[in-house]
Amino acid sequence: MSIRTNMLNVVVVTLFIVGSAATFAGEASDSIPTSEIYTYYQVNGATIDWSTCGYTPEKEGCFGSGVLGQFGRPCAVAGTSGIVYVADSNSSANGGNTMISVYRQIESTTPSVKLVGTVVLPIPGSSTAKCSMAFSGGYLWFGTDQVTTYYRIDRTNFAVTANATCGSPTTSISASAKFVVINQGMCDVIFDANGIAQQDGGESTTSFFLDRNAFIPES
Repeated sequence: MSIRTNMLNVVVVTLFIVGSAATFAGEASDSIPTSEIYTYYQVNGATIDWSTCGYTPEKEGCFGSGVLGQFGRPCAVAGTSGIVYVADSNSSANGGNTMISVYRQIESTTPSVKLVGTVVLPIPGSSTAKCSMAFSGGYLWFGTDQVTTYYRIDRTNFAVTANATCGSPTTSISASAKFVVINQGMCDVIFDANGIAQQDGGESTTSFFLDRNAFIPES
């Protein structure tokens, strides 16, 4: 069975499962697109493999693949079609400190991924740190469960701003299109897409925004 046939089957099944939810704007369409191209990723030890596949009116299948890294310990990945962020909690390139690599991705029948920048954070390297990372608007946010400081990174010029609103290690970061919430111990802080704090001091360790990926509370 071809990739295109598989993808059409997925569309049919998804519409059947969501049922009446298809009436919400932006969640479903009555027409089947003539072109769809996607990239998926797989962690492979110290590297992250990517493959770009899909179909167009002229061709279908997988159009290219490649590798991001080598990293010391890739601990978080975020991005959209166009930009990919990989956090390395134990980067040998920077004395073991935490580093975020920024890649520009082209999704097409001739795909490519190019390293366009790196951001070194003053977080000591760790082979066990739980990393949290998300972006909203013009900023990327990063923190770990081993330091009380979290960081706001300008997505345009990579300028870094340190924050320590709650004084506890970061337990999670969750983002929507317009806001991001950072949890630190029994405290949370919400920023808008412009990086301006809207709320802080909430008494919760599990505040989050919904997106297309499930938030999985720790047991």
